[in-house]
Amino acid sequence: MTLRLHVLFAIARRDLASELRGRRGWVLPLIAAILLAPLASLRFPELGLPTQSAIITVSGDVPSEVEALDDHLRVTQASTLHFRQPSDGPLEVHGAVFLPSLRATLDTDGAGRPVAKTSSPPLPIPGRSLILALLASSILTGAVTESLPGERNRKTLEALLTASVSRLEIVVGKWLAWAGFGAVAALSAGLLAVLAGTMSPGWWLVALPVVPMGSVALGLTMVRRASDVVGGAAISLRVLPAVLSILGIIAWSIGLASPVLGAMVPLGGTLIAAGGTWPGPVGPLLSVGLSLVGIAGLLWWTARDLQERPRASGSRLRWSDALATAWSGAAWWLGLGAASVWIGAGNPDLSAELVVWPALASATIGMFVAIAVRAAQDSEPWSTLGIKRIAPRSTWLAGPVVGLVVALVITALHPLTRMTFTSPTWTFIADRMSLGAWPLASAPLLGVIALVVQEVVFRGYLQRTYGPFGSTLLFVLIICPFDPVGGALLGGSLALLTHLARGSVGPAILARLTAAIFFGLASGFVPPG
Repeated sequence: MTLRLHVLFAIARRDLASELRGRRGWVLPLIAAILLAPLASLRFPELGLPTQSAIITVSGDVPSEVEALDDHLRVTQASTLHFRQPSDGPLEVHGAVFLPSLRATLDTDGAGRPVAKTSSPPLPIPGRSLILALLASSILTGAVTESLPGERNRKTLEALLTASVSRLEIVVGKWLAWAGFGAVAALSAGLLAVLAGTMSPGWWLVALPVVPMGSVALGLTMVRRASDVVGGAAISLRVLPAVLSILGIIAWSIGLASPVLGAMVPLGGTLIAAGGTWPGPVGPLLSVGLSLVGIAGLLWWTARDLQERPRASGSRLRWSDALATAWSGAAWWLGLGAASVWIGAGNPDLSAELVVWPALASATIGMFVAIAVRAAQDSEPWSTLGIKRIAPRSTWLAGPVVGLVVALVITALHPLTRMTFTSPTWTFIADRMSLGAWPLASAPLLGVIALVVQEVVFRGYLQRTYGPFGSTLLFVLIICPFDPVGGALLGGSLALLTHLARGSVGPAILARLTAAIFFGLASGFVPPG
């Protein structure tokens, strides 16, 4: 299908003219200027360049010579040094900043004590340009909401669809209008920050305008079936910020291990790259290229599904399902992996000392609340969760057998298929996620509750929503991301068992508990107490 440029620009001008005409036309540019210009040009200590020194904080087995330095421990950015004195090894110092005076003090230790200095780089925190990208995207929510739902509400979409204009041209023209506005606003704010000296030029300038471009494409996809402006606003205002935030968190978390892998998260990688998080051109350019491909796919999908009148099923259910799924996955990952932040902050001992059960409890509660809130919107919430459905007796009998066989196979494959990392942060996260998948050894009673919740979520709600294949894929990504082979084997077997049980999660719960017990015994894990 050939896109005609004059048609695209005509539709773009039509959208811009309808929103920016008359006195009301100054509102959107004025809001953009009021929000973006001060943030880009003013100096804030917490966002811009450091304006005063900060005292280094120390912890652990701090030598007396270091404590004697007192106020001389000052650097141009806040940091932490952690000291550890093993009984049979040299003094270990973990941190991101080592002053010359501190090095001299440690190297001239009067007791002749050997010192092993290890430097852990600080967490790559995005800069103020990330906020510029988010603001440039958020101010377009109203315009995107008005675009397709407004046309349908005014009965003008039918005229466009019956004219000699293709659906793709309509969608691309509307995207061009507001993506161009957002890209210009974001790039102008970024250049103003560079000219004002609050930020240094870098590859983040390339990724900055792509964030609002992707947000507009995602917003058009969300509201493509909304019957009026109110329905479109409800969808975009509730779902779009959550999707952007979750994709950004995922990209940033993966980027701690590999910026290249983090950049491959669509839109989320571009958002983090726009914050100047990753050095060099590889991450930003890769994220921009993949986001442009994703934008093209979203526009094609929107045009393919564009109708004069929305179908009776609507899109509210779909987006509420997607939001509940994203919420439950984020709650599980953050609940189990949040303690790794202390490793990046230079205090790995604190992360290692934290017990597992509070993290497992918070992850389980967060996942269950996300799905329970969504299920409560249905007329039969218990059926939505797969709890009240009657399963054939044969599937109940097959549950323990399936669990035993799967446990034995996964035990044999686990040393070969589980991912290993050199990064202490990702090693810690991988260990916590493994305990979340097989929690009986660390917290028996809580582990049983966690496994039951997982089965209700994945084999009950998610399998009913996305089917056996979709629920298995989500199970691998959320519960077993560092052992995808074992996760696929376990999730696929339980999904098949649930399908044979007519959607009832009871046999899957029985199989999962059996698998957890035998996996723990075969792996040499003995539950405490």
